Amino acid sequence: MRDSKRKVRTMIRNVSFAAIMAAAIAIAAPAHAQGFATKDINAIAKQAARVLGPGYQSALRGSSAAFNCPQCQGEPMVSIAVGRQTDGTEGRVRSGETTMAQLQALCRRREPTCRISRLALGPAVGWLSSWPLGSSAGATAVVLRDGDLLTVRVVANTPQAAAAVMDPLVRKLVPAVVGR
Repeated sequence: MRDSKRKVRTMIRNVSFAAIMAAAIAIAAPAHAQGFATKDINAIAKQAARVLGPGYQSALRGSSAAFNCPQCQGEPMVSIAVGRQTDGTEGRVRSGETTMAQLQALCRRREPTCRISRLALGPAVGWLSSWPLGSSAGATAVVLRDGDLLTVRVVANTPQAAAAVMDPLVRKLVPAVVGR
């Protein structure tokens, strides 16, 4: 009888210790960041193709997708890449330590007519830059969430053509990737 009581007490102590350790680990562990709703470039490319519409040719390579439409107005080329950026940029932009004005100043050092605007993306932070590129024009959306990075770049013959392609990608594709 004493042996069985001793075993029960030992079991209770072990279970209590395990419960205390599990609680301590749970409290000490940092919250797991969610990141993007999808990081699957195949799924992202399919959604991008739906947003872009007919006429685009596409190619997948690693974690990026490329689209072009030689017969479309402005002959746009689109690249979409998913990756990671954990250098602190997201936190600095989120906190306001790095402002859109500072990002625009950096961009204008390379190209004086570069424009930067903040993207409103719920749980993500991001910005859209637009700039001339020789006789063409480009636009790049940079989106960050919990270290995940989405880059959408459009190059076309005119700024209007680049914007016409980028706008639906930012309105429809980016929110689907970012999630809630």
